[in-house]
Amino acid sequence: MSFRGQSLSSKLMAYVRDAALDHPGIRFVGANTQEFNLPAQRVLEKIGLSRQAELFSAIAANVEIFESGAAPWQKIDSDEEKMRWLEAVYIRSGRVFPYECYYPFPASPGLFSGQALAQWDFYENPDGDRIVITKHDVKKFDYLHTLYPWDDLFEQPGLWETLHAPLEHIRRGSEEGAFVWMDLTRKQTGTLPEGHPFDLPSPWFLYGTDIH
Repeated sequence: MSFRGQSLSSKLMAYVRDAALDHPGIRFVGANTQEFNLPAQRVLEKIGLSRQAELFSAIAANVEIFESGAAPWQKIDSDEEKMRWLEAVYIRSGRVFPYECYYPFPASPGLFSGQALAQWDFYENPDGDRIVITKHDVKKFDYLHTLYPWDDLFEQPGLWETLHAPLEHIRRGSEEGAFVWMDLTRKQTGTLPEGHPFDLPSPWFLYGTDIH
């Protein structure tokens, strides 16, 4: 007996969505799918989830090619200062925050617990108008998960130098290999120079709905 044409995927996903909605405290229901997976996108749209972000998982073994000899940025130690940056850059705008490799969520105050803040390192540029955020993440390989939410990736002296020491620290303790992972928007990927070291597969789409 064939089960094609019975919308079983949509029914199953709708059941999972409704089960999540029954749990108090859940603030967001969503799913990731790659750009080429049109059937999955149709299912997600059919059950009422809308596209909220498009991100490229850019991975490189080394980004020293981008270094210019500028000084690394200053590390921020204060949780209060970290939250000030998160509020200004992510929360007020509702920007998606890549919480872990493969797992972006719409930014909200509840996403940033004290424990999470302790895991992320924040570095501020000399002018005090840019930050880069890094975190050691493991998805089989070790990654320096790097968040930089502006389009001027190659106009900020010291940005790439800032990644050098934390990447080397991870590499010294890694058995599988260490890499830089950056979640980039399509506009950011357009600024990458020819011959860049990043592996740049097709983007991921985040679908979801806020729960009020």
